[in-house]
Amino acid sequence: MAKKDAKHVSRLRQILESPEYILALKARLIAGQAPAGVETLAWHYVYGKPADTVRIEDVRGVEENLTSDEIAKQAAATAARIALAASRLDSKPLN
Repeated sequence: MAKKDAKHVSRLRQILESPEYILALKARLIAGQAPAGVETLAWHYVYGKPADTVRIEDVRGVEENLTSDEIAKQAAATAARIALAASRLDSKPLN
């Protein structure tokens, strides 16, 4: 990084870490006035970025003729696994 660029980065860091900027950002976020990208990035930092793909591990019953009750039970079990994964994300410590 060039010396001039490092100076600009240092100055920007001072601004971003200043109490005034942080309060203004907080006000924009609460008021819903922050750019969508900023809010999305904040969610990713705090809760983690959602997976771009989903890996299906349990394919039992896919080729079988399932009853409505069996499908409902599988759907409920999948929903429970998703809820558990979401609760783990909620308790994930910040880095």
